[in-house]
Amino acid sequence: MKRNYFKRTKFRSMLTLSMVAAGLTSMGQSSVTYTHTGAMQTLTVPNCVASVTIVAQGAQGATSGMTGANGGSARAIMTVTAGQVLYLFVGGQGSVTAGGFNGGGSGGVSSTSNGGGGGGASDVRTGGMTLADRVIVAAGGGGSGGSNSYNPTPGAGGAGNAFTSATGFGGGGANGCALGTNGGEAGGTGPSYGSGGGGAGFTSGGGGGGQPSAATGGWGCNGVLGNGGAGGGTSFICGGATGGINGGGGGGGGYYGGGGGMTGTGGCNGGGGGGSSWVSPLLTAASFTAGDRTGHGQITIIYDIGVPTLTISGNNNVCSGSSTTLTASGSASTYSWSTGAQGSSIVITPTANTTYSVASQGTAACPAYGLYTVNIVSLPVVTATASPNYIICPGVPVTLSGGGADQYSWTGGVINATPFNASVTTAYTVTGTNNLTGCSNTAVVNVPVYTASVSVSPSSSICAGASANLSASGALSYTWSTGSQFPQISVSPAVTTVYTVNATTSDFCIASNSTTVTVNPSPTIQASSAKAEICRGESVQLTANGATTYSWNTGGTGSAITVSPNVNTTYTVTGVNSGGCSSSNTVSVKVNLCLGIGETSNQALTGILVFPNPSAGDFTVNSKVEISLTLSNQLGQVVKVIELNQGNNYQAKVEHLSPGVYFLTGEKDGLELNQKIIVNH
Repeated sequence: MKRNYFKRTKFRSMLTLSMVAAGLTSMGQSSVTYTHTGAMQTLTVPNCVASVTIVAQGAQGATSGMTGANGGSARAIMTVTAGQVLYLFVGGQGSVTAGGFNGGGSGGVSSTSNGGGGGGASDVRTGGMTLADRVIVAAGGGGSGGSNSYNPTPGAGGAGNAFTSATGFGGGGANGCALGTNGGEAGGTGPSYGSGGGGAGFTSGGGGGGQPSAATGGWGCNGVLGNGGAGGGTSFICGGATGGINGGGGGGGGYYGGGGGMTGTGGCNGGGGGGSSWVSPLLTAASFTAGDRTGHGQITIIYDIGVPTLTISGNNNVCSGSSTTLTASGSASTYSWSTGAQGSSIVITPTANTTYSVASQGTAACPAYGLYTVNIVSLPVVTATASPNYIICPGVPVTLSGGGADQYSWTGGVINATPFNASVTTAYTVTGTNNLTGCSNTAVVNVPVYTASVSVSPSSSICAGASANLSASGALSYTWSTGSQFPQISVSPAVTTVYTVNATTSDFCIASNSTTVTVNPSPTIQASSAKAEICRGESVQLTANGATTYSWNTGGTGSAITVSPNVNTTYTVTGVNSGGCSSSNTVSVKVNLCLGIGETSNQALTGILVFPNPSAGDFTVNSKVEISLTLSNQLGQVVKVIELNQGNNYQAKVEHLSPGVYFLTGEKDGLELNQKIIVNH
């Protein structure tokens, strides 16, 4: 017998191995931050990276008369593949008149003071480098209006994504005279006088500041896809020209750019509107924050090295010829073993010390590899002996003993080194187990036993009071439980009895056998007659009970028969029960002549005659006097009332009576008539 596991803990182990794929020097979460360079930058996705978290922050608008608005931020998770190239554009902070890198609108130019340029957006692009290739955009803030020495003061630029943190709408620019409106689904607008630029939306850029009130200023430009509008100058056209008073602020860059602020008479210098932030629906877990970035923008890429964790568990030491299970677990979704098997668990039956390997594949491109060595442990050499070790008679004690191991388990319920009585020749198997290794092996010993048997008559059944003949054969001598030493005996048990014979066989072994004689009871038959006496020619029913079937000496069968004796007769019935046993009983019937002539209870009424009697069912009644007579059957039921008088000449005829005994009764002048009438066919 070979066992598949070890009992002791020191023979079990759990091995955890993780191997990093080629090209990776670290595992776990890593990040890289890109700052403003004024040019496009790239990131090639490393091996074993399946997704990245992108945190993009737009740049701040320039400060001129007031502080420029802060850039907004956008965050989302993007699915990537190893070797994929990401194109990164980090927004630059606007300067006076000049918009920041990646979409900041320029500030307005005047002879007195110039507006601040809008901050550039920060975005990531895949598959190409155009605005249409962007997947995430963080808006830049709007630049401020010109000199703050005028009253009212110039407006600060609107913050990127200032409208609500749940969306990427740009904020409207502040102003010296009126506010630009925040962006919505479409870009916001600027009022018609001295206003800041409108914030950008998702479907259009922010509107430029409104037309000035005098010919000394210019309105701001509308934002467009990716770029903020220029701030107003001295001309009445978008952006203006050199000269005039205080240039307006430029719009911030974004998915759509914010509108530029306008400039006008009286120093109403509007700030630029903020751009809009945006995340492609292909990305997940998108979120936005308004006005949280000062200075230049930046982009941070966070990624996880996708090597899965891997643990292999099983038995390091396996008994020779046994099987065991190795199980791989961890963060992987698939497992491939060196045996070719797929799945987390495999069953192995090694024939030599073997090292097994498994590759676990997670969601990323790189697998983890694990090794597990299984050693073969030799089985104990088990022996089996019997004492005595020669052929024995049935029932003689024999002792079986195992050797070569620490614990022993025998077939047939045998206990090691403990005597038991063997009855037939049997091969017994012992399983010996080594306590240290837990390994087992087997050995077999044969215990030969003489075939000692004696044959007896098969079991039989008799009826109570009967005898049975029993016989035994196949041996040299016999002794029955009755004490008889003959091969054949006759027994008459009163109740069911088991008879045993002990015999000495030709091998001088004792054998025994038994047979049962079942005693079935005889039935108790009861027989009766419906009437103890009848008239000659009359019928009567005889009934028997107490058995299953019946036979009468008349030849009839069944529990009831009808007889019509002419003389006193004794009938015999024999009944047989379900056990086949029988008994008999008798019943007697007395027969009277019953002539009926002159049979009255009063001789004074002898003048009443019935004839014929007995009859076949029709008879005539005559009287010499007027009288009323009643005809009744044996049950006392009135069959007919007979009136005898002068009108019927004191005579009446009775017809169609059924066979049986009837009684004709009547009374006249205190005297009674009681006449028996017999009817038979």
